[in-house]
Amino acid sequence: MKQEKQDGHAEGNRVIQYNTIKVRLCPTPEQEELFQKTFGCCRYIWNQMLSDHERFYEETDAHFIPTPAKYKKGAPFLKEVDNQALTQEYNRLSQAFRNFFRDPKTFGYPKFKRKKDDRDSFTACNQFFGSSATIYATRDAVRMTKAGLVKAKFSRRPRSGWKLTRLTVERTKTGKYYGYLLYTCPTYQPEPVEATAERTIGLKYSVSHFYVADNGNSADEVLEEYFRSSLVFRMTGDEYLVAVEDATYDTFIKSVNDAHHKLDNISLGLVSVGYAWEKVDIDAEKLIGRAEGMMREEKQKYYKNLKKGHHEPIIKQDLLSDIENGNFIVCLVPKVDVDTEEVVGAEAVVRYHHKDLGIMNPGKYLTLLEETKLSHYLDLYVFEEVCKTLRRWETEDLPMIPIAVNFAGATLRQIDVAEKMTALIEKYHVSCEYLEVEVSESYSDMNQEMLAETSNKIRKSNVRVILDHFGAKESTVAILTIMEFDGLKIDKSIVTNIVGNGRSQSVAKAVTDACCQLGVPVSASGVETRDQLNVLKELGCSCVQGSLFNKPITIDTFEVRYLKG
Repeated sequence: MKQEKQDGHAEGNRVIQYNTIKVRLCPTPEQEELFQKTFGCCRYIWNQMLSDHERFYEETDAHFIPTPAKYKKGAPFLKEVDNQALTQEYNRLSQAFRNFFRDPKTFGYPKFKRKKDDRDSFTACNQFFGSSATIYATRDAVRMTKAGLVKAKFSRRPRSGWKLTRLTVERTKTGKYYGYLLYTCPTYQPEPVEATAERTIGLKYSVSHFYVADNGNSADEVLEEYFRSSLVFRMTGDEYLVAVEDATYDTFIKSVNDAHHKLDNISLGLVSVGYAWEKVDIDAEKLIGRAEGMMREEKQKYYKNLKKGHHEPIIKQDLLSDIENGNFIVCLVPKVDVDTEEVVGAEAVVRYHHKDLGIMNPGKYLTLLEETKLSHYLDLYVFEEVCKTLRRWETEDLPMIPIAVNFAGATLRQIDVAEKMTALIEKYHVSCEYLEVEVSESYSDMNQEMLAETSNKIRKSNVRVILDHFGAKESTVAILTIMEFDGLKIDKSIVTNIVGNGRSQSVAKAVTDACCQLGVPVSASGVETRDQLNVLKELGCSCVQGSLFNKPITIDTFEVRYLKG
């Protein structure tokens, strides 16, 4: 969940801050039709007001923007949508002109809106009548004017004392609807910290684009966890100040590092930390200033790297929403029988299309997925897409072939991963004989015993488990003795050198012979030449994949090329 910071205002020692909660909206067909009408009416009223403003200026040499009420008589369809949405268009146009007159070069003259260029969105302010309001959130819905109760999925809830001020509804290019609930939330300026010799330590955190963990932890809760006896203050929307007393330097640094690590793990953006520590001659202002200076330096390092092409902060903040919005494109790599060279299976892989950076190299975001604990979201998303595809193939009477999905270590460490897979299988009524999960020993934080135990859980769900990347540097023969599996794939590092290399051939031969004794078929990845294919065929491999046959292609292309011919 993204937490947005906006300018607040002060009332005594109380500061009004603003927080936005993003929710997924699930409108009915009638509500969706109303949303579409509202989008269109907002564009219409904007263009009408802008056109009349220009005409009025030409005639009188004065600036005047008519209110939306003027147009309702001639355009009665405007009465069918929320009047507040139209009013907001008037406010936005007025602000656009104010910005233009203040700084024409920066803001430019307001432009007419076109459907193909403008995003589908509208905003409505909340109106209060006594104890009632025109917009409010329930447990699983958002109440709006005209639309009524619209079903919604919340990732987090507003805190006590937050007041809903406005709602923005947006439709993505993929047809999904999201609501942005803007809340005002009063906070209080921290009381001055009294400096005490030999006891006071200052600390400041800044968390941008904060992501609330699955267990609901927020930044202040994490800080209170590691600084229980201390004072935690929220300075602004995403900045916190911690004052620590009676702590040794070693204890303090350990708490700082532990809190920083946890915040970094549950945040989708940059978490920067600055701290200062003194034993004598304590000056609270100087301590805070030094902490802020250190925090700024840390931020600058991140953004200097960003300019050099290190895009981690950009990617991290978008990963979860991009998974949900389908910006990860599922492709298939054909698996080919070595004897007939017919396609007998496929491996599902993903290509990530970032809105700013374009198609991303997997190496640039897979590590980030691991670091941000989001791998399981992507893996289960791919698994679900595969289930959908297999179900559609069966419905359309297309040839059925197994599809394998790669699971990261973080996914396998999920206690309920097998249950989630089973739920998806039952949801789409897919036969398990066409589903495979590829696992690897390369997971740094998962030993052989853990891998074997998790694989057994998956196999009990009647899903085949393939031991992937065998022969890579992390692999050992010992895994063959403790783990039950349904297939083994030789790593491309062996395949690359297998032609004319007796050592690589001996290793591959030993693996295929052992698997033959175990009754397990052997495949190979990274096949690029006919010579490699012939050697693998002689060694006993049953199927192969690689650029010799095809690189990853979209599901539609795969179907046309291999299933509909």
